[in-house]
Amino acid sequence: MKIIVLGAAGFIGTNLAIKLAENKENEITLVDKNKDFFGYVRKLSLKANIIESDFSEKTDFDSLLSGQEIVYHLVSSTVPTTSNQHIVEELKANV
Repeated sequence: MKIIVLGAAGFIGTNLAIKLAENKENEITLVDKNKDFFGYVRKLSLKANIIESDFSEKTDFDSLLSGQEIVYHLVSSTVPTTSNQHIVEELKANV
């Protein structure tokens, strides 16, 4: 299965990638805003393609998601505890 995880370098994304990698048939692509955030994933030597993307309005999501069968969206632009204080920015950045 072709799977892409957006916002993959955080706690949830890292653990999801570890679990997905257990199935050797999965083709996993991990995406986050800085490749350096994947230090732990690299130490584990997971079989995954790592892509750096800033998730801005200029991101070519059509190309990024092309051919993927499953998309996990774990990107968040604000701190969850303050997201209700910045609703417009939260929607613009995440939708």
